[in-house]
Amino acid sequence: MAQNASYTSQSVEQALGMRFVSKHASMAWLLLLVGLMATSYAVYVAKSDIEQSAMRDFAAEAEEVRLKVEARLQAHKQVLLGGAAMFDASDFVSREEWRVYAKRVRIDEHFNGIQGLGYAQVILPAQLPAHVAAVRKQGFPQYSLYPSGQRELYTTILYLEPFQGRNLRAFGYDMYSDPVRRAAMAQARDDHTVALSGKVTLVQETDRDVQAGTLMYAPVYRNGALLDTVQQRRAALRGWVYSPFRMNDLLDGVLARWDDHTIQHIHMQVYDGAAVDPAALLYDSRPGLSNPQPLFGVVQHIDFSGRVWTLNFEQHGGDLTGLDYSKAWGYMWFGLGMSLLMFFLALSWFNTRRNAALIAAELTAALRIKDLSLNAAANAVLITDRDGRIEWANHAFETLSGYGVDEAVGRTPKELVRSGRQDQAFYDRMWQTIRAGRIWHGELVNRRQDGTLYDEEMTITPVSGEGGEITHFIAVKQDITARKQAEAQLRELNRDFVSFLENTTDFVYFKDRDSRFRFCSQTLAKITGHANWRNMIGKHDREVFPPDTAQIYIEEELPVFRTGKALLNKIAPYYDESGRKGWVLTNKWPLFDTDGKTVIGIFGVSRDVSAMVEAQNALRESENRFRTLADSVPVMIWIAGADKGCTYFNQVWLAFTGRQFEQELGDGWLDSVHEEDRLRCLDTYASAFEARQPFTMEYRLRRHDGEYRWIIDHGVPNHDAAGGFIGYIGSCLDISDRHEMETLIRQMAFYDVLTRLPNRRLLNDRLQQAMAASARSGRYGALMFLDLDNFKPLNDQHGHDMGDLLLAEVARRITACVRRTDTVARLGGDEFVVVLSELEGDRSSAMQQALLVAEKVRAALADPYLLQMRLPSGETREVEHFCTSSIGLLLFGANETGVDELLKQADTAMYHAKQAGRNRVYADE
Repeated sequence: MAQNASYTSQSVEQALGMRFVSKHASMAWLLLLVGLMATSYAVYVAKSDIEQSAMRDFAAEAEEVRLKVEARLQAHKQVLLGGAAMFDASDFVSREEWRVYAKRVRIDEHFNGIQGLGYAQVILPAQLPAHVAAVRKQGFPQYSLYPSGQRELYTTILYLEPFQGRNLRAFGYDMYSDPVRRAAMAQARDDHTVALSGKVTLVQETDRDVQAGTLMYAPVYRNGALLDTVQQRRAALRGWVYSPFRMNDLLDGVLARWDDHTIQHIHMQVYDGAAVDPAALLYDSRPGLSNPQPLFGVVQHIDFSGRVWTLNFEQHGGDLTGLDYSKAWGYMWFGLGMSLLMFFLALSWFNTRRNAALIAAELTAALRIKDLSLNAAANAVLITDRDGRIEWANHAFETLSGYGVDEAVGRTPKELVRSGRQDQAFYDRMWQTIRAGRIWHGELVNRRQDGTLYDEEMTITPVSGEGGEITHFIAVKQDITARKQAEAQLRELNRDFVSFLENTTDFVYFKDRDSRFRFCSQTLAKITGHANWRNMIGKHDREVFPPDTAQIYIEEELPVFRTGKALLNKIAPYYDESGRKGWVLTNKWPLFDTDGKTVIGIFGVSRDVSAMVEAQNALRESENRFRTLADSVPVMIWIAGADKGCTYFNQVWLAFTGRQFEQELGDGWLDSVHEEDRLRCLDTYASAFEARQPFTMEYRLRRHDGEYRWIIDHGVPNHDAAGGFIGYIGSCLDISDRHEMETLIRQMAFYDVLTRLPNRRLLNDRLQQAMAASARSGRYGALMFLDLDNFKPLNDQHGHDMGDLLLAEVARRITACVRRTDTVARLGGDEFVVVLSELEGDRSSAMQQALLVAEKVRAALADPYLLQMRLPSGETREVEHFCTSSIGLLLFGANETGVDELLKQADTAMYHAKQAGRNRVYADE
């Protein structure tokens, strides 16, 4: 360095206090030995670097394969979620819609290895015959569900695309009958996630190229169903969208994207599970490998929704067999040459003149000082004279202090970095130590050139000359600011931790692998009779708790130590220092060593939940009393939560509907409500919940025998002890008999009993409506008043029963001649009225329309009547009767005076028809 140019050989000798030794050949041999040792070490390091680099490359290639396999699984997952979304968006997805979706996804182009995209439907045992018949009608006469047999639940592969080749073998297969597939299907259903099955043999397999397989499932739920709990998801399940995979096809598709160079030396095996188990082998990239001894090996895992795959990578041959060791050979020849050169040079130096030896000594001393600075390159190094003026500094000092070396040389540290945080006595003691020839070591706070403060650890070593007098000082400085801050944080954390242990109300503790306490909370120490939690340290459960209690805890923790799985949310009893029984909610987690596998202890937290348990027990007793009472009254009772979902139905309700309790939960009870009443029922129910007011509604509910019965439902808000709204409670009664009576009364009030036609009261209402509609639209209506011409002889000859038969037939014929929007009424006896509405707006055209209808009615009534007369003997005899009608017709519009006036005018027109010879229509123009 330039700043050291003035540093003479004499000053070096004085600083290091060294003399040259006489010539000894042994020094040359020692130098040769050191050189050879250094060369050997350099060769070893170079060789290790080459092999470690190859290992890192291999590990990177294995990681890339793992990422591609994981990405492929995630891509298949998205395809299944897209298929499930189709069912979420529609109440029904047809086979053709599924085929179009699978074609649009183009799985054969973008997803190598996927055997197909399918949908498996859930079928209850009672639905099975109807399901099979329905599928056969769709064009699959040989369709059946297999394997056969009685089961609580069936599933069937209903859709599978592409629907050809191997996939035809899977049509109708019940995957839920297989335990491995059923486990994945149940996981997907209960967790509302996409799940992967264990190792299986697909039903698509033939006797050729049989491969291990696996399947991926995504659940499909009923639209609009609540899915908050496992029970709700099970009740709402419709089926699964799934994909089968042939493992060789799937993973060959991943490796096919790699070059031949990589494939040749990577041997990949995939196992189902977290261990390398030959029985669980899913895939082997090189099944015929003849050399089983790998050069390198890497084991990695893929976790897909809880299903773990173990990927075992091995390197057999490849680049490693041809590693380039030229760098190591170069180090060896260079080091050997340099060692020999230094050996011969040393021999030559020892035989030179004394002056040359002195020069060599001076050079060696200079090299040793520089060597000191290089050895401390990570720290700041200063060399000062005996008065403390800086003669040399390394670059680390520049970084530490902010001063350049040129700025520092010739000045003292006091002028540069002193912060004033230490008093003068501190520096006096330091100078007293180093001037006495002793090394000084200490910590202090200094100031950088920019004014910022930093903590520093410093060591000052005195350097003596030939006469033993101190000529220089060497100072080594290290920035310990970060360490000081960490120590302060650690002290604060320790204070917080001790405060937590002494003040928490929970039982907190940590036990080592021998189940001895390393720390615990004061609450735990107190109930075990210890004055301070520190007195618990090192004690075993058997030294703290009664024998029975200690044995329970030991057996409870054994699985945690053995399996590494946490014990969660266990409620168990405990006894405090007075012997009073209480309850705690306990969680115990394993703590692992740095390898992530070995359990070194258990961290536990137990919370006193005695009040909660006692409240739960009281609540359970109260609920039992309520259910007993609810099931004993002859009323249907239900309870709903604040989220509107029903949570309880008594036995009377379940006996009425004939359904299971689980089927009714949530909004399942709506399945039994008549579809015409369902929307109105939901509106009333939701409005009451929003207003939190009592409600009453009537609707039809399907009874267990399939008959719909009218129900009156009373609901009132339900509140907890604090007055908070928690839902509704309601009661229902069957009021079908009352409804039937009301319907009969209404029928008698507005309809003719004999003909079922509207009577005069309902006719007046219909005629008023027709007149109002005519006024609004500007179109004419018509009124026909008709009377039978030859009715009385039938009554006189055959009795009123035959007359009633004739009147009923007349009503039928008239009704058949008019539109459904028109009105046919019976005024009494043999008089009938017809109201025609919404005719033309032109009077003449409207009259023509009305005349056509009137003539049609007249002709229909003039046809012979064949009536069946019952004789006293019980036999029947056919009676033929001829009867015509006289019809009065008039139009009405917006200016008519009233209903009674119109009827009078029509009646008058009818009498004109009778006077004109009967069996005719008379139109009042």
